[in-house]
Amino acid sequence: MRRMVMWLLTVGFASGGPSGFAHAADWGGFKVGHTKMSVTLQDSAGKPRPLHTLIWYPADPKSYKDAPPSTYRPLLHGVALPAPWHALSWEFAAERARDNPALKTRGRPYPLIVLSHPATGDPFSNSKICERLASYGYIVAAPTHNGDTQDEVRADFINGLAAPPPVPYCLDGQEWVLLKAPCTDGLNKSMRDRALDVRAVIDNIPSLFGEHVDMSRIGFVGASRGSATGLSLAGGSTALSIAPDPRVRALFMLTAGGAANPLMDLAAITIPTVQVSGTKDRNLKASRDTFDAISSSSKAYVVITSAWHRGLSADSSCEQMQAIGPIAWDDPAAILDLHSLRNLILKNPNPSQESGTMLDVCSYQFFVDPVDIRRIVLQETTVWVTPENVPTSITLAAVNVMVSDLARAFFGDVLDVRGDESFGEYLVDEFQEKYGANLTTVEVPSWR
Repeated sequence: MRRMVMWLLTVGFASGGPSGFAHAADWGGFKVGHTKMSVTLQDSAGKPRPLHTLIWYPADPKSYKDAPPSTYRPLLHGVALPAPWHALSWEFAAERARDNPALKTRGRPYPLIVLSHPATGDPFSNSKICERLASYGYIVAAPTHNGDTQDEVRADFINGLAAPPPVPYCLDGQEWVLLKAPCTDGLNKSMRDRALDVRAVIDNIPSLFGEHVDMSRIGFVGASRGSATGLSLAGGSTALSIAPDPRVRALFMLTAGGAANPLMDLAAITIPTVQVSGTKDRNLKASRDTFDAISSSSKAYVVITSAWHRGLSADSSCEQMQAIGPIAWDDPAAILDLHSLRNLILKNPNPSQESGTMLDVCSYQFFVDPVDIRRIVLQETTVWVTPENVPTSITLAAVNVMVSDLARAFFGDVLDVRGDESFGEYLVDEFQEKYGANLTTVEVPSWR
């Protein structure tokens, strides 16, 4: 039966820090395992392409108990740099995931969710939603899109500093080796290769989970350019010669891919789709235009009041800042750790590209606990952080809870995990009852 519902609201901003959200029911009943998968495929130019994928899954409780806690780190972690610089060394702990416990088997397989990270991003930057979806009974796979990660940005930065570069490198296979710079790919190649990455993840995931992964129930989460990746798989791209992949059955987009979105065949998208944006999101217009152009008869549009682009597309950024800060302060030779910190706390000099900084979205605790990093933040930003001046907008913690709740309900409906509950009805009832003070717009023009 077709359900026709629509709900619009415009409300004032309510700050909503971690208190009031931290204990919300955003975790499911499964323990969370974490593992990695690496394969090599051919890129869109016919050259070997490394594919490193982080995977989260429901874990057997007994095996989980004895497994070590997971840690997330860049691929450049520990890679030697030219003297006098020290190798990048920052990493941060998972919330609940542990490394390589046995899968919790049951009488039916788990649906698969593929997550695509933002342009020049990292898959672990979306670890919070990945861990939470796994806790609700999904296998979640997040590929590292080689040529479009922060590691390539860091490599280009180092290569540009050394004259001539004594150790220029890009990622090739499993190693950082001499290749033609720059390491970071352009938009068109990135989009073609991202689609190949996702197909390869889907093709190879049964090698790890066999009959325990349900290849007939596959959803997709995209963040920023990752959203454009999902659009290319859902509808294809005539402009980029990308064919749609009918195995992807549901599309959940966190902000929009900016210039990449118009390259996609939006009118060809008919699968259930959710588009999330924020009032401070630099890609708010692209999100709106994309939503209007999609032809799906089951689609929903959500705008979170005062949410920034980075607040929607990189959910573990505050933890990264806290992990990087002490290293950048204590070690003047930790050039890539400082580079990583600046990426998080400095404003973009181009206002149209501003994504929000950690001073905008992180609560005071992330600047002082467990290590007080306010001195390095002051040095780089000229701002002395206090409980009164951070955050300037809705916290990342609050956005994370809202987003994970949305994703859980959405995939629960369209991938038949939660029975016959309608996501459309959830949006206009339970979701707005919980989070209405932090919402500007919710639209559900139709929901089958």
